[in-house]
Amino acid sequence: AVNFNRWIGFAGEIGSVHNGNIGGAHLDTTLTDFMFGPRISLRYSRFSPFFHVLMGGVHASTSTQINVTIPPNSNQPIYIPGSPDFVPGNAVTLRAAASQTAFAWAPGGGIDIKLSKHVSFRPIELDYYMMRLQNLRTANDNNQHCIRYTTGFNFTFGAQ
Repeated sequence: AVNFNRWIGFAGEIGSVHNGNIGGAHLDTTLTDFMFGPRISLRYSRFSPFFHVLMGGVHASTSTQINVTIPPNSNQPIYIPGSPDFVPGNAVTLRAAASQTAFAWAPGGGIDIKLSKHVSFRPIELDYYMMRLQNLRTANDNNQHCIRYTTGFNFTFGAQ
């Protein structure tokens, strides 16, 4: 976040999550969000509650491994890169992949507790996180409604 004064600032977020097993299917799925927007902070001595509205996008990519055995039919040879000859019965491994970029936004807020001049602790940041990803089966846009909770330490440059 960049603060213009004690109350108003501009926040940005770039984050990513990955899951390699969804519902028992071995799908490598990664969601990367990039959102920016205004932030209002209420600064007290050590406590700084804040509220923000972040808007931007999310990039979703999913892939899965497919194993295929080459059929023993020499009339239709299959060329395998790195292999000089067609060998019937060999296994071929490939990946099926899909990706998309869509709208995302996260209105929310939290509280920072100043520990020192350059370190603060954030016990809670709670956001309503909405993504509008397309359903790959129906090709319709679907909204995914999520609640996102984060916590951690902030390191600040420039003291307030």
